[in-house]
Amino acid sequence: MLQAVTGAAWADAHRRFTLATGALLDQADRPPLNMPAEGRQPDTDDQAAAYEDLKSALLAAGARGDLPLADMEQALRRCSALRRAAQQAVKARQRLAAGGAAAHEPGPAGA
Repeated sequence: MLQAVTGAAWADAHRRFTLATGALLDQADRPPLNMPAEGRQPDTDDQAAAYEDLKSALLAAGARGDLPLADMEQALRRCSALRRAAQQAVKARQRLAAGGAAAHEPGPAGA
């Protein structure tokens, strides 16, 4: 849907958000080898800033009439969901790396 309108003012913001989200997930998957698991903290600031830029650009495009409002709303929902999913993936990866999964497993049946 976003790719349907070429040359849009928000296209660069969309590209930056996509790259920042990919980089965030890469950081979560491949933290520095010399860092202990509990010290691994992927930086979410770049993704958050890119998301805010994209959100502003989409809202401006909708306000100017460059993007139909229904498309703008759908793009905002999708980008917000992607941002949240990436942040949750990072959080889950950090908990697993720190041994948090074992603390949340159910005990034996009947215990």
